[in-house]
Amino acid sequence: MYYGNEVRDFKQVPKGENVKISETELELGVGLIERLTSEEFHPENYKDEYRIRVLGMLGEKSKGKEIVIDKAPAPKHGQVIDIMEALRRSMERVPAKRVARSAATKKKKKVS
Repeated sequence: MYYGNEVRDFKQVPKGENVKISETELELGVGLIERLTSEEFHPENYKDEYRIRVLGMLGEKSKGKEIVIDKAPAPKHGQVIDIMEALRRSMERVPAKRVARSAATKKKKKVS
C-alpha cells in the first residue's frame, strides 16, 4: 500500500528500453521464473509474521508490560555478491519443469 504522493503514473516509470540483456542472462531469468511457477497456490502455508509480532507486542503492552525494541544489527560491509552466480545456484536448487517459453521471450529471440 502506498500514500498518494508515492504513486507515479505508469508513463513515468522507466521501462528499461536501453538495457542490453545477454542471451545467458535471459535464459537464466526465464529458467528461474519457469522453475518457480506453479499452477497451485496455497496461501495457508504462509503467515504474516510481522502482524503476529505486532499483535504479540500489543497484547504484552495491554497487560502493562514495557515493550523494548532491540537495536538492529549493524549492516555488514564489504561482501560483494556475483548476482549471476547466485542466480545459477538458485536454479540448481529448484527442479526443472518442462514449460514452454512465454510469448514475450520467443518474440525477444526473433528480434535479436
